[in-house]
Amino acid sequence: MALWTAVLASFTPFANVYLSRDLHISLSKIGLIFSAAQAIQLCVGLLTPLIFRRLGLVNGIVATQVATAAGLGCLAGTHDARLAVALYLSFSATQWMSSPGLYNLLMSRVPDAERSTASAMTMFCNALLQSCATAGAGMLFAQFGYPRVLVGIAALALTAALFFGTLVARADGRAAL
Repeated sequence: MALWTAVLASFTPFANVYLSRDLHISLSKIGLIFSAAQAIQLCVGLLTPLIFRRLGLVNGIVATQVATAAGLGCLAGTHDARLAVALYLSFSATQWMSSPGLYNLLMSRVPDAERSTASAMTMFCNALLQSCATAGAGMLFAQFGYPRVLVGIAALALTAALFFGTLVARADGRAAL
């Protein structure tokens, strides 16, 4: 969860700067893009249970994380504003899809009496990690630019997916994904 939190906090706060500064999209259009992203997140959020039922919880989480990594990787390689907006919307759609599964998995493995503590600790750790990841990403974006850092974040997302799938499989006593 720590790696995934770092992925989410590394690009999302800087998306508007990327769209404005690097792709030269007007602020009014960025507002529309963010509104569309929110609507898309809502719609795909409703599809998340279907994905988890079809693929299984762990494989569904891994699939959504890999899709997020692919979206970031493709976003890093484009300079066309229209394609970048489509890729950003794709990234926005997939980035939060694994979160319900992650929390469901966590809570299903914690005894009832410890769930509130586990939830609070998760929120605390996520907030701390988000602060660090956002600050670090901001420095990296300033020093290396968006394409290189986006590739790094995509690699981190892929690493998080692979670690998650492997570690959960080991904990469950089955072969890794």
